[in-house]
Amino acid sequence: MLDEKTTKRIQTIVPILDENQKRMYLAAEAESLGRGGISLISQALGVSRNTIAAGIREISG
Repeated sequence: MLDEKTTKRIQTIVPILDENQKRMYLAAEAESLGRGGISLISQALGVSRNTIAAGIREISG
C-alpha cells in the first residue's frame, strides 16, 4: 500500500496531465517504488497494470 503522502502527490498531479504524460508519470512513480511498484500504483489509483507497464517501456526507450 502506498503511503498517504505519495498517494496525495500522485492524485494532485495526475488530473492535470494528458494521457501520454499520465502514463509516463505513473511509470516513473512505479519504478521509483521498485519491485511491486506497478501493482502498488495500479491498486491505489485504479489504473491498469498494462498502462503502467506501457509507460515503463516508453520511458526506457
